[in-house]
Parts: sequence; C-alpha cells; structure tokens
Amino acid sequence: KICKSKPRDTVNLQIADGHFVALKKKEDGDEDVVNIARPDLCRPIMAHFKRPDGVDTKLVAWDLETSSDNKGISKAYAMGMARGGEYRSFWGLGCIAEAFKYIHENLEVFDKHTFYAHNSGRFDILLVVREYLLNNPACLFKLRSDRCVCNNGKWLKMVLYSKVNEKTYQLTFLDSCAILPMSLERACIEFRTEHQKLTETVSHDDITLQNYDTFPQLKKYLEHDVLGLYEVMTKFAQACYEASNGNLNMTQCLTASTMTKNIFKYSYYKPKTHPIYQPPKDVDLFIRDGYFGGRCEVFVQA
Repeated sequence: KICKSKPRDTVNLQIADGHFVALKKKEDGDEDVVNIARPDLCRPIMAHFKRPDGVDTKLVAWDLETSSDNKGISKAYAMGMARGGEYRSFWGLGCIAEAFKYIHENLEVFDKHTFYAHNSGRFDILLVVREYLLNNPACLFKLRSDRCVCNNGKWLKMVLYSKVNEKTYQLTFLDSCAILPMSLERACIEFRTEHQKLTETVSHDDITLQNYDTFPQLKKYLEHDVLGLYEVMTKFAQACYEASNGNLNMTQCLTASTMTKNIFKYSYYKPKTHPIYQPPKDVDLFIRDGYFGGRCEVFVQA
C-alpha cells in the first residue's frame, strides 16, 4: 500500500490501447479485477486557450543590491530596473520605496507589465514584501494574495495592484530563474546579450551598508545585471512565442516545466485524434498521494 496521509487500497496498472489503466479489486473480495479507469470512461484532456495577439513586450527587468546589517539581516541599498532598454537606478536604504514611488507616478506606463528578477522568488521579492509591503506605512501598492503563487518558501508569482481614480493598475512579479534555470552570467552568454554580467568587477564581501557608496564600479555592475537580464528575457520571449507557433507567451508561464507542457498542449497535442485521458478523481488522488519528493520517474539505463 502507498500511504501518505490516509491508507488507500493498492491500485495495479496495466497498459491497454496505449494508456495506463488502473485496476482495483472488487469490494466483495473477489480476486478478479475490474477496470475503474478505462479510457472510454475518462475524459480526455482538452486544449482550450486564447491565442495571444503577439509577443508580450510589457517586460521589466529589475535587481537589488544588498548587504547585511549588524543583526545579519539583508537590506537593500540599491535597486535597478529596465524597460524598453531604458535603465534607471535608485540608491540608499530607501531605494525600494523610491523605486515603487517612481512606478506609481508612471502607472499608465507600467500597468500590466511583468517584472523579472533572477532568483527573485527566494530573495528579491522577499525583501520587497518585508521592507516595503509590510513595514512601510507609505506603501502605495497592495498585495493581490489570491493571484500569488508560493512553493516551498519560494515566490513564483507576486501580484501588486493600486487603485487610482476608480481605475485599478496591476503589476506581476515573476522569477526569471524559474523559467530559465541557469545563472545570469550563463544566460547572458547563451543569448549573446550586449550587456554581459561583470562578475569580477566587485567583491560583495567588502561592501557594507555603510560603505557601498565608496565603490563607484557598483553602478555599472548593477546596470549590466539589469540590462543583461532585460535583453535575455526579451530574446527568450520571442523564442518562446515562435516555438509555440504563436500560441503562447513567456509571461503566461511560471516555470520551465509549465512552459514546455503548454507548448506541447497548445501547439502539438491533438485531442481528437490522439487524446490523453485524465483518470477519475479518486484514481488521480491515489496516484498523487504516492507521487512526491521531486523526480519519481523510473529510468532504465540503455
């Protein structure tokens, strides 16, 4: 038996007509098995979607520069952001608040934009939540909690909104590392961006909240990080749109696995001629209870 939270009956699987079929013993104890997940009793997965009008170019790249205070808590001393190739930076311990004040002053420009920072789900977004959303009385945005996605302590998606003159403006924050699981340095090299990461320019171990302004090379370092990421995401957005035959935008996906699944589902899956069947709810629940802990597929060495 496979038990996670509640014991369940053992389910055997066999392949029939190219599908895995779940088999379960009858309730009367008979050793014969009955098919409880025949393809003709299961509904095929359908691919309903709205085709986008074009590549989503409403992108913003951003990044924080941080250091620890005397209690070991990370605090931001600089924030950079780029949109349409235009770069802007904000410096000082109030940099996050200043950046969001600038965004709020230009809501018509930034409305419905997707903000990408590399590995932001484990770091940058957490600082925005702590330093700005929770502890800043002058915060100009509110969290749209029903549209946020967190997984194992990592923010995959954060949605902020602000209502001005009866109109609601919305910003979406995603983690570029979740959809491009590689270092920013490697991503810039792979996509041959104009602005490469300046890895050897600064030593972060030497920078503190008190002396960051004595490192003039920091400004160029942050600028290259932000513009390099913007160029990566712009090129990747175009590549994803073309790979899906115009059926999918990068900004619709939170992770690389979601993107590959949706590209297949929207561009190559044929539910009428080659359907993939979804098992009944009780069988699906049984399988999910025993399928956890990361990659659980069985690999056979060739």
